[in-house]
Amino acid sequence: MRLRGFRPRQTILRLFGGLVAVSLTLAVTMASRPYPADRLAVGPALSTRFLDRSGALVFERPRPSGGYQARVELSEIAPAVIHATLAGEDHRFYEHFGIDPAGVLRATALNLQGGRFAYG
Repeated sequence: MRLRGFRPRQTILRLFGGLVAVSLTLAVTMASRPYPADRLAVGPALSTRFLDRSGALVFERPRPSGGYQARVELSEIAPAVIHATLAGEDHRFYEHFGIDPAGVLRATALNLQGGRFAYG
């Protein structure tokens, strides 16, 4: 049984259009405010490191959840690694304000084409 006047494709397009508009409005609003400085504060070390008096590593205990991690300054990471990561994740990273409108539209179109939420 089909409802008179109900067009599923148009309804889905309107819903996604509204969602994109709300998302972009929220992104622009959030991008216009500075990020809270307290959220940028460096927390405790993720692995416990034991150093001798000269600063040489004697022993390192892993995190409770397992594995070793240490904070690394961005300046210590090779530029090639940074560029490779951005190329694989978001090649327009420096061209948008945190949300890529073209990516949102592409994901919306692919979701509509596939008839399900698979991209986003």
